[in-house]
Amino acid sequence: MIRLPRLLSVAFVLLSATLFLSCLKDTFGDIDYGQLSLRKPVYEMPCTGQLRVPVFYGSKRVAVSMADTSLAKMTFRTYSDMYSNLWEENQTVSILLEGRNKEGATFVGVKDLRTQDSVAFKLRFTAGYVAMLVSRSTIPVFKAKDPQMLLFIDGHMNAYLFHLKSFQAVSQLTANELAARGAVALGGAGKSLSVNLTLGDAKLNLAAEQAGSEVLAYVFHMLGVKRDGLPASDGTAPKNTLIRFVDAASDGEVDFLLQPLLSIPDGVMAD
Repeated sequence: MIRLPRLLSVAFVLLSATLFLSCLKDTFGDIDYGQLSLRKPVYEMPCTGQLRVPVFYGSKRVAVSMADTSLAKMTFRTYSDMYSNLWEENQTVSILLEGRNKEGATFVGVKDLRTQDSVAFKLRFTAGYVAMLVSRSTIPVFKAKDPQMLLFIDGHMNAYLFHLKSFQAVSQLTANELAARGAVALGGAGKSLSVNLTLGDAKLNLAAEQAGSEVLAYVFHMLGVKRDGLPASDGTAPKNTLIRFVDAASDGEVDFLLQPLLSIPDGVMAD
């Protein structure tokens, strides 16, 4: 009859041997992790915004480096079952990049410390911009439905109006979903806390008492543009931010919903 202490000792030895062999297989590459990969070789983001870059396959033991750290703050995390519903299939790493208000370009490299496999991508920082989606309009030039419209304003105070073919997956907008682009003139009124927008014959005014000075502060923060008379922004977007443009001549209105996490398709702002 085997005594309990002896049985426990045997079980402990077997468990230790199993773990040791697993580590050996892991170390010497007997486990197939799949080839480390990225979705594309070049990514683009506003210099005042954020971007998440997924990395696929690999062992989850990685080192991530950025050539020019003055352009962005970078953090990353590896796959966890606790957050599995936030990850794509076969994704093992998520890289978060936060712009530092500087335009330029750099490279980000990812190396698998187990397999020694590596990948890299180029990262371009465009002018900071704000994206707003038309949600309601009584002004004919802005059609709130069919097609949807997006207004992008960059840090140089240039404004672009896009007609969308579809409102589906607006958070993952692609260049093919932008049916047309029209440039519009945008100017600021300084301490009066208003922004004027001109599109054709429609002259629109955004007033602080309608949108709230804290919203304007956040908009300009995203643009990377400082405005006198505006309170400092902590960079936190108000939820469901509504910005209303009013045509003083006709009393027409158009409402925009701020889209703080929407990334415009690569290359569009540079055109």
